[in-house]
Amino acid sequence: LGGENFAVLGNILLGKPQSPHLDIQMTLSNNRLQIPNWLSSAVSGTLYLKGTRKPYLLSGKLMISEALYKENVDWQSQILSFKRKQYLPKIRDTEKPLFAVDISLLAPKNVYVKNNLADIESRADLILKGNSDRLILLGKIDLLSGIAFFKENQFKLNTGGITFDNPVEIDPKFHLDSETIIKNYKILLSIEGRLSQYKIHLASQPPLAE
Repeated sequence: LGGENFAVLGNILLGKPQSPHLDIQMTLSNNRLQIPNWLSSAVSGTLYLKGTRKPYLLSGKLMISEALYKENVDWQSQILSFKRKQYLPKIRDTEKPLFAVDISLLAPKNVYVKNNLADIESRADLILKGNSDRLILLGKIDLLSGIAFFKENQFKLNTGGITFDNPVEIDPKFHLDSETIIKNYKILLSIEGRLSQYKIHLASQPPLAE
């Protein structure tokens, strides 16, 4: 957590044999966060940590003024890893997590992806739910402008979006429509589906031979 504008107030009641009782409010003002460690962001808002036993509820609303994702992505490895996880046996942990999480995340603009796949600005309206052991995203990311990279060509983004609609695991559905000009041909690239299964479609104007 970076920045100087950070305030905490509230109460922590300690005593045995009970669990600690928490009633804490945290106020952030343009603080730098690195959560998860691959996402750098500047956020403002208020978080609350309350409860009399585990799981304590961490809730609130954060406004994201800027965020940057710049890690390169290997699609094939990511998809194989995702599919392997789908077939692994589900292990039920009987230990209660420390926190339950319910945080609204709003970013009207300035959410950037700059990596081997794209250089894109987007906006987001998301809810971070779950617990301290397993987090889930719900909501939408709208792709506003930028370029996508495909087979050493740059494609201008026309429309695009990502919808997180799975309350059990992060497997968003997404679509992206883009275009470029190669040797007087307009090449149209569309990608749609889910992280676990998606399709890539290429077309040209005028049509090219197969």
